[in-house]
Amino acid sequence: MSLTGTVSKHPKKDEYELQVSSFHVYCATKDYPLGQKEHNPDFLFDQRHLHLRAPSQWAIQRIRNTIINATYQWFVAHDFIKIDSPIFTPSACEGTTELYEVEHVNGETMYLSQSGQLYLEAAISAHGRVFDFGPTFRAEKSKTRRHLNEFWMMDAEMAFIDNAGSLEIQEQLVYFIIQEVLRINRQELGFLDRDVSKLEIIKPEFLRKRYVDVIAELQAMGSDIKEGDDLGADDETILMEKYEQPMFVIGYPSGVKAFYMKEDPENPGYVKNADLLAPE
Repeated sequence: MSLTGTVSKHPKKDEYELQVSSFHVYCATKDYPLGQKEHNPDFLFDQRHLHLRAPSQWAIQRIRNTIINATYQWFVAHDFIKIDSPIFTPSACEGTTELYEVEHVNGETMYLSQSGQLYLEAAISAHGRVFDFGPTFRAEKSKTRRHLNEFWMMDAEMAFIDNAGSLEIQEQLVYFIIQEVLRINRQELGFLDRDVSKLEIIKPEFLRKRYVDVIAELQAMGSDIKEGDDLGADDETILMEKYEQPMFVIGYPSGVKAFYMKEDPENPGYVKNADLLAPE
């Protein structure tokens, strides 16, 4: 339908109304495919072209758009260039992930890319600072919220920078994205009933804790995690219930991290790396 009228401020609230003078119904409907009730995800995906109009989906897509634009904006302002990594790849980037196998037109067996990281690592030799932002695919069977078969991922690589400098850049990027979402998408956050105070209090510099100290902290909180174990989802959740600021957990054991992470010469058996954890 279309409405014609005059926009006026509500006499008692900080809200606005449309004083309708005329309207036209283009298509009358009753019990539209999306009724005023809860629907399961399978049904909603079958009606995706309609579900996109729901206030929650409208808000999510606009926030996502802000995150993507903020990522590009920050990288361009800090001398990174965009490199498009190939989607077809002859091999895995990481050895722990199931891949989608496809037959290439030239007869070769190829896979859908799980990450643009290795391609970017080659590109830094030409350009110094590079990033990509594109589709990636993982073929593991899972129905948890932490595993997706298809998603868009940003990778960034830099030449001639140490671990401390890398953490600073990561921190600045994440903080900038948060500030842009708060600046542009407060209405959308409201549609999603988001408590923006948890975002407003985030400030640099983020917390930094060594892996060994985090293990001791988790054990004191009742976790059965042991030295040498990787942090699981439950451990990360328990830990971050204590903190309001994001936290870099640094210096993991080499045995639970990828082969390309450099060993810390001051702490043999541990690598120079960090995982960024956040509240909630």
